[in-house]
Amino acid sequence: MIKYNNNKIGYFRTSNHNVEENSIYIGCDIHTDYRGKGLAYESYLKFIPFLYEEFNVNTINLEVLSTNIRAKNLYKKIGFIFNSYKS
Repeated sequence: MIKYNNNKIGYFRTSNHNVEENSIYIGCDIHTDYRGKGLAYESYLKFIPFLYEEFNVNTINLEVLSTNIRAKNLYKKIGFIFNSYKS
């Protein structure tokens, strides 16, 4: 759960935790009222270190639609590397 000023504004989800490859997929949803305020960025910066520690992963994967420019810019800012695109 992602909270801002004691309000629940979104959540993270994880899937496909692969112990052999030390990888996991993540995603995040932020309520529309709180988008565009830098809160997803700040939330990812707090959540990613937790994933490395809690799940002992080396790789964090995610998927994003090629048309979702806002999300793509966020993920680039965080440091994700794009391997392929989906329509």
